[in-house]
Amino acid sequence: MSQVRIALTGAHGTGKTYIVTKVKERLEVEGLRVALIESPTRYVKSLGFTINQDSSYAAQLLSGTIRTERQLLAASREDIDVVLADRCLADELGYNIANVTRYHRKGNLKGLQHLHYADALLREFFAADIAGYWDEILFQPPHPDFPPEEDGDRPTEVDYWHEISGAIKQICEDFEITGRMPLDRDEGVDVLYDKVDYLVVKKGLSS
Repeated sequence: MSQVRIALTGAHGTGKTYIVTKVKERLEVEGLRVALIESPTRYVKSLGFTINQDSSYAAQLLSGTIRTERQLLAASREDIDVVLADRCLADELGYNIANVTRYHRKGNLKGLQHLHYADALLREFFAADIAGYWDEILFQPPHPDFPPEEDGDRPTEVDYWHEISGAIKQICEDFEITGRMPLDRDEGVDVLYDKVDYLVVKKGLSS
């Protein structure tokens, strides 16, 4: 079965969830069946793992594994036309890279070894995602005038926010992901909607 699959990626608090939710609403009004892939970070946190600064390689691998499972479940559903996600494996890679820098500063050599192991595995998983799952991945940059707000999940420190954004942007460059979203989230809704609409027509999913 043919589906349209698009993911956003970028630091927390950049409007990604808002954008995919609004696009889902617009597509459903038109009669399309849309699945949103929920980020596993809150679930991973509920299991006792640290998911932000100083998170472990195990937390990133678990998050990436659950994310991949949710993607595969969405792909298997014959009642779904469009799959949207406000994150992808580039996010786990980005947070992992930020922690590599932090562990270097602390001289945590054993922790670094584990993080490099996680990086290698996540890169392999992400390469498979790019080749066989997503139609497009789009990087959402942070808006300089709107720092992250408290959501009970990710921290609000601006320096860490920019560090994560830079790490994910580097991942996108490493994998030659060139799609970029605008800074304004409402403009982003229109951009993502247009991209989905184009692919829906191209794949013959429009009614």
